[in-house]
Amino acid sequence: MPTTHHSSPGEAGAPSRALPWASLICWGIIVVGALLRINQWMLNRSLWLDESYLAVNILERGFWELHLPLEYSQSAPWLFLVATKGMVSLFGPGEQVLRFLPLVASILSLWVFWRLARVCLAGWTVPVALAIFTFSSVHFYYAQELKQYSLEVLMTTVVVWLAALMFRTTNAPKRYFTGWAVAAGIGIYAMHAMPFVIAGIGGVALWASWQGKFGVSRLRIIVALGLCVLFFAANYFVIISPNYADPLMRGYWSFAYPGMPWTMAGLRRSASLINGYFWFLGYGSVYKVLAVALILGGVWRVIRSQNLALLGCILTVVVYWLASVAGFAPFYNRLLMFMLPFFPLMVAQGLSFFGDRTHWIPRAVVIALVFVPVIRRLPAEFVPITSRDDLRDPIIQLAKLRQPSEPVYVMHYAVPAFRYYRSALGLSTLSEPPVVLAEQMRVFYPKAGQSRPPIATPNVNQMIAEMAEWRSSNRLWLLVTFIPAYEDELLHGLQERLNLRPISRYKSVGTTLYLLSPDPEHPNQD
Repeated sequence: MPTTHHSSPGEAGAPSRALPWASLICWGIIVVGALLRINQWMLNRSLWLDESYLAVNILERGFWELHLPLEYSQSAPWLFLVATKGMVSLFGPGEQVLRFLPLVASILSLWVFWRLARVCLAGWTVPVALAIFTFSSVHFYYAQELKQYSLEVLMTTVVVWLAALMFRTTNAPKRYFTGWAVAAGIGIYAMHAMPFVIAGIGGVALWASWQGKFGVSRLRIIVALGLCVLFFAANYFVIISPNYADPLMRGYWSFAYPGMPWTMAGLRRSASLINGYFWFLGYGSVYKVLAVALILGGVWRVIRSQNLALLGCILTVVVYWLASVAGFAPFYNRLLMFMLPFFPLMVAQGLSFFGDRTHWIPRAVVIALVFVPVIRRLPAEFVPITSRDDLRDPIIQLAKLRQPSEPVYVMHYAVPAFRYYRSALGLSTLSEPPVVLAEQMRVFYPKAGQSRPPIATPNVNQMIAEMAEWRSSNRLWLLVTFIPAYEDELLHGLQERLNLRPISRYKSVGTTLYLLSPDPEHPNQD
């Protein structure tokens, strides 16, 4: 029968040494973080391109169609889609409804992370880690976007927190183990990366049980992991695999696999992807060096103290990296959002080297340097987040300005938002023909050796050819978005080849509504 491991403070599973002021500071951090998130949500910005891709799938499909491959080469966890569809069915298809689940998930994750930090960290490092986690710019942003990443952060934090409780508990670890297994099983359908978290925590649990450091039998752990494998298999073969069979999706994400690290190309790509992830977190240049040093120090401290929950986090990252090297899991910025809780935990572990015995001046300097990237971006959280493309207002204006029977050409980038807003806002005038929704964009494959997403180039000639049949129309409406580098080429081609003079009738961020009419001063060159 395995023996129970008793830890001293700072070791595996030891509760943090509570400071009288720490809880008040942590509650203040959580409240401020929640209020800032709610304030941004209430501003109700327009959906942008990536959000509209998911929005049109959620709005136009029934519950039982959400497991099928999504339009526009999209993929999202089934539970996220179903839960968002449920919100839409109950409260309508508005942007705030669509973003409500990411908002709630982000706010809940603040409290859960605090509880996790109290189990894994000690003293003053708890509010430090919580502040880094709460005020992370990417954490703020994805709380306001119709994407699954905030839910992934929440699910990872919940699963690691339950793991920390079950590793720490000496009286009834089986109770927490059951809770962990249930949360992990649900998480498989809530986030694609949950199998890696399960592998990390489960692997540490098996090792700890073998070493007598964890009071749950190996058989029970193996049975739980086996059930998780069955859940994952069902999710993978029914939902994930058909989605990732899309050649456009495979081509787009091909840049995000590091390749074999023992080759020069693999080393360069690995370094580029890791560097990109630190920039994504807000830690570039010298701050990246400091963060890496603290993380390495934190890893060394975790391994030495055998903090089982944090060992599970480290093993999760290792497993995911190996899967990326093997070409099974893209290693890129937002796809790694589920690892966000690991970053402040490891940084805080590294900061713990500057403990109570260190003079307060060097400790304060290091903490201040860690917070510089956070503080530098914090003022932006008080300013309304602007959509990369404001598609809502131009579409509303189009519905007001367009006369019946006037042709409308919607560029392919604007098509999903056009479909969403036409339905969500009840813009019946935009359902009348002739309205042409251009063919979906084709994604170009990235060049070998690149470690950034490929840039999709619109086919301007194809767009002009599709509008050619309306060259004689007195008024033709054109809605374009996301092509600032090619907009002048398109407008020049319309004037030179079709004799259509463009007049901007409404312009917003990244999107323009044009009215085209024959130009008597320009002869038709076709």
